[in-house]
Amino acid sequence: MKKGNKQISLLLSLMALSLPIGKAFAQEDPLLTETADQIVNTDQIDIEGLYAQKQKQPSQADRIQKLRRELEEKHEQMMRKKVEDMRLEEERKLARKLQNALNGQMQAMDQVSTQAAAPVKTVEAPAPAVQETLNNSVSISGGFMNISSEKEDLEASVNLRLGVENRVHPNITIGVGVRYVSLDTKDQNNNYINYGTYSTKGYNQFATNNSSIYNEARTINFKQVSFDLNSKFYFTVDSKIRPFVGAAVAYNRGSFKYEENQSYRYNNYSYGDEKVSSNNISGAAMVGAQIQFTKNFSAEINAQYEKALNSGVSELENNNTPDEQRLRNLALDLQEGNVASINVGLSVNF
Repeated sequence: MKKGNKQISLLLSLMALSLPIGKAFAQEDPLLTETADQIVNTDQIDIEGLYAQKQKQPSQADRIQKLRRELEEKHEQMMRKKVEDMRLEEERKLARKLQNALNGQMQAMDQVSTQAAAPVKTVEAPAPAVQETLNNSVSISGGFMNISSEKEDLEASVNLRLGVENRVHPNITIGVGVRYVSLDTKDQNNNYINYGTYSTKGYNQFATNNSSIYNEARTINFKQVSFDLNSKFYFTVDSKIRPFVGAAVAYNRGSFKYEENQSYRYNNYSYGDEKVSSNNISGAAMVGAQIQFTKNFSAEINAQYEKALNSGVSELENNNTPDEQRLRNLALDLQEGNVASINVGLSVNF
């Protein structure tokens, strides 16, 4: 019995000495702790000296699995804590933004209240610059003019017009104008010269006589003065460039005569003072644009097509010559032709 007690005391002493070592190893590595426990925890003997049956210990794989599970739980808890910290920080930032917005709104409300209490002073924003439109204008224009017919295709050497307009509506103007047109052509270019009524001998004698006096071909000069009434519709009135369409009706008074007027007599005809006059009414359509520089000055460009509505040419005198007949035929031919022009002008507005 004493021998058994000595063994128990020895065992207890060894266990007491092993406890601090096991605790130190446990702090360093759980596996070392488990190994130390397994070494130290041997079968114990009860008071009666009998061995106590030791409970079944978990296997090494079970202990590793348990340890891994504990580490995973700690890691999961740590990740949850980080997520919560991030969420809390975002909520704090949002709360600060809301607070700043509320503070700004309160300050704005305070300013509005202060301004409402003070006398109201209205400040009007400056209106956009608009090109001012005046109601009256005087313009001068000129440009290219072509008169074409079945037998002729002539270009005017002078095409000038002076006009006055009045704005009867923001988009509509009515005006009047006077136009002067001049052109020259050679008699030899007329295809309808006809000497068929003369004998061959008489024709040769007349041709020789005509060439010696008028230097082979006489120059025909056409001059015309027109008085027109027109109207334009402007698509815009408050911009710098103002496109428009328009129409006009005009009374035209013209004259055809030769520049070489040396008088001579042949075959009972007096040559040297042939002249034919014409008058008619024409209609015109135009399209163009007005360019506003300032309220008082502007420019205009337009294209115009004109056509005679009737024909009127003076009758020949009893002693008319073949040259006078050619003048009349030319006048009739041009009156039936098409007149196209491109005009550029300047206007003074008032």
